[in-house]
Amino acid sequence: AVVETVDAASTTIKLTVSPNPIVAGQAATFTVTVAAIAPGSGNPSGTAGIFDGKTQLGSAAVVDGTATFATGAITAGSHAFMATYDGSAAYTAATSGILAVTASLPVPATGAGQSATVWPGLMLLVVGLLLVVGSWRRRLAVARLSR
Repeated sequence: AVVETVDAASTTIKLTVSPNPIVAGQAATFTVTVAAIAPGSGNPSGTAGIFDGKTQLGSAAVVDGTATFATGAITAGSHAFMATYDGSAAYTAATSGILAVTASLPVPATGAGQSATVWPGLMLLVVGLLLVVGSWRRRLAVARLSR
């Protein structure tokens, strides 16, 4: 009897993020691509983890070699993202290289949307000043009549 042993295929893994650059607090989608290294073949399946440094952001199912994970929880500043593939009976586990990304702060809204929020406060300030000035004018007028 001939016994043939088939080893699990080695894999390579790549991590990308869209959009890049990221704006803090806005949606970002991570894509993990897992592929067999020749002479292995096929499309790996299993689970991928997405990390920011040592902190796991989440995980996603690898289907036909691809997993996606979306989040809006990225903070402003520098990040070192990385992905892992847990492997399976047919494919070895793998870890991606570091994807260095700097997330920027959101830009405040300008234009018509901003003026709609500024004008009510500005109008309140003007009305308040007019009331104060009117009150002082009345006091001055009464003081002059009293003399």
